[in-house]
Amino acid sequence: MSTPNHIVQLTRLDDLSKNWSTIHSQSCNLFSSLVNILTQRQATSNVLHSSQSKVSRIITNTTIVSTNILDQIFQPQTLTRVIYKQSREIEEILSKIHKILEEFETIVKSMRKILLQNDKIVSADISISLSNLYITRIVDMYEKELMYKRNLVLGGALVIDHSEYENNETNNLGGIAIKPGIDGVKLIAERWAAQPYLEFEIEEEMVDRINIWKKVKEFEKLNK
Repeated sequence: MSTPNHIVQLTRLDDLSKNWSTIHSQSCNLFSSLVNILTQRQATSNVLHSSQSKVSRIITNTTIVSTNILDQIFQPQTLTRVIYKQSREIEEILSKIHKILEEFETIVKSMRKILLQNDKIVSADISISLSNLYITRIVDMYEKELMYKRNLVLGGALVIDHSEYENNETNNLGGIAIKPGIDGVKLIAERWAAQPYLEFEIEEEMVDRINIWKKVKEFEKLNK
């Protein structure tokens, strides 16, 4: 006996949900790396400003200073190259985050196709209304979560300022002001990881019902 279409669709929906979860874990690691590299660049920038200030005092006082290995490491030219490299790494991470957002969009589009296909089903041996309820609710919550994540990434608060000047502009996401910089990225990372629109209990309930259905069908097959 072949598996009813709506059971196939529920199984496919579960697979897409698992794909989302896998990609989401990867994206959380990216945000963690972004916060780390931003923190490192800030520290390097602080050392650069301190080094430049020291050089200025030396020139002003016409003082001759002996050069050692540590001085060479913290020379402005070296620190500037480090900051440039860190900025490139930041841009690469941001590019990967945007790519993941596209992958989320692809998953949600596939979910939407399942929802449209489900509307065409006219009969089955178990409740279609329940199947339709699961599909509708799950697709809806992933669409909302995708829109939420798009707003976090594309809403302006994740724009990284590579200049040496502090950016005092404030972005408002979800009623909370987010300032650019490390603290702002940390807050975005926390919101990204939280996934407030996803109710995993619904998915778990759906999977439980699918498993029960499969066991019943196996039992019926054995007793024929």
